[in-house]
Amino acid sequence: MNRRKGRGFLLRIISPVLIYSVLQMGTVSSAVVMAIMLGYRNPEEFILNYIGELTILAGMVAIPVMTWMFLKDKKRAQENGRIEKKRVGFQDYIIMAVMATAGSIALNNLIIMSGVMATDPVFQEVSEHLSNVNFFVQLAGLGVIVAVAEELVFRGLVYKRIKETGSSRAVVISGLIFGIYHQNLVQFIYASILGMLFAYGYEKTGKLKIPILGHCVANVLVLVFNEIGLFSQMYMRGPLVFGGAAVLCTSIASTMFVLMRNKNYEA
Repeated sequence: MNRRKGRGFLLRIISPVLIYSVLQMGTVSSAVVMAIMLGYRNPEEFILNYIGELTILAGMVAIPVMTWMFLKDKKRAQENGRIEKKRVGFQDYIIMAVMATAGSIALNNLIIMSGVMATDPVFQEVSEHLSNVNFFVQLAGLGVIVAVAEELVFRGLVYKRIKETGSSRAVVISGLIFGIYHQNLVQFIYASILGMLFAYGYEKTGKLKIPILGHCVANVLVLVFNEIGLFSQMYMRGPLVFGGAAVLCTSIASTMFVLMRNKNYEA
């Protein structure tokens, strides 16, 4: 009975990721079928050429489904008296935005300095094809739409469901699941750490809007920095500047984390 109950809990935790993946595959498959009907003869090439647009479209398809699942879980938690009332002000959104900004810059710099990015062909291929998408479409789609969809899945559903089991490691576990989902080493490192920060922000404030803001800020920041070549410019100025920026941003992100940790959010 306990083993069966354990499998049920595991399925409940993982099912949002599975549903999200099915929605993505369904969206891509539908687009491929339409492309073939319109005369496109190479499905693999079509997917690679339009991976950015397909990712954004899949996010748009997923958001209504994930929102419905999230609201259903929220209603269930309210009925069981598991929702704590918390006080969240404008300054808390600022704290998350600054933490996400500094954390994103620090992680990008550290990953570039480590050389991991150069040894990950999967990440390089995905990045190359995503960069071909119109910049403003990237900002709206990858910066906001995909970020909202992923927060609904990985914080609104996966993290919350792990927390329901009484696990004290929900922040870490949900972050690792978020990293694994990205299926390459560079994004595993980056997404796992940022995912843990977003989950912690959600845990402290009880507001999904907090990690959604953080995720959008981090995504938009990276897109803008890549577009204007700021990471490359910092790197070309040498390890002192590049490493110094990483240390400074790590300090800023850590300060924001401590502010969030020490604040009492109880209503």
